[in-house]
Amino acid sequence: MCEYHEILDFKGAKARLSYSDNSQLHFPAHWHEEVELFYICEGISHIHVSQTDYCLRPDDLLIIGSKAIHAIDDQQNNRKIMLQFHPSLFNCVLNDPDISKFIYNFYYSTQKYNIDTTPLLTFFEGLKTLDHRIQSPLLVQSKILELTHHLYKNYKDKCSSTHILNNPIIQQVEQFVANNYEAVITLDMIANEVNLSKYYFTRYFKEHKGITFGQYLREYRIKKALNYLIKTDIAVTEIAYTCGFDSIKTFNRIFKHYTSLSPTQYRGVLNR
Repeated sequence: MCEYHEILDFKGAKARLSYSDNSQLHFPAHWHEEVELFYICEGISHIHVSQTDYCLRPDDLLIIGSKAIHAIDDQQNNRKIMLQFHPSLFNCVLNDPDISKFIYNFYYSTQKYNIDTTPLLTFFEGLKTLDHRIQSPLLVQSKILELTHHLYKNYKDKCSSTHILNNPIIQQVEQFVANNYEAVITLDMIANEVNLSKYYFTRYFKEHKGITFGQYLREYRIKKALNYLIKTDIAVTEIAYTCGFDSIKTFNRIFKHYTSLSPTQYRGVLNR
């Protein structure tokens, strides 16, 4: 991987199916637009997403949301199925508000499930028989749609969030952060930007994004910092302040929460 923002090449398709068979997979912290699903067939896999460590065992399914920072650090051999797809795969069904809400909750956030229903177990057993080297893009896309159907049937009642796509207030907030992440951004500032009270904005943002505004801002700054670490020789201290952190101590602490490495260690791993 040449840069922190990984660009996945599906060769014109919107999805990819692959396998990790009896191997220890190590991949440093990165992010991409695509959603990524890991289903564990055998053994144990360790995956770090944002600030959470997941220990995955057989029949565990981990859905890593679009743009989430994640790393893989397997300590032992395992077998797992990996599905990657761009969220635009579902554009044809997002006009249904219930399905749109469900897609957002499943594919724009990170969640772990233990598969204990027969249709889902049968589905993943079927995936094991596919030869991923000669897979048809249409077949892979159809399998992801089939999986989403099974998840929708089994887990839709657990989706209580009111997340929606293309929310104009959230989009305005995201654009403001993109334009001003280097500077000090307070709750008062951002609430004023969208003409809401600070208290209402705090509840509104958490309700629609699933995380606090502070968490969103920190993660955005970490993504920018990692690009600097990979693409430039700028000193770590300068990167910290350039990306809006108020001290190198704070930067190092937050960076390690998201990547499990210090900034210097991360730069060293990818420059080997």
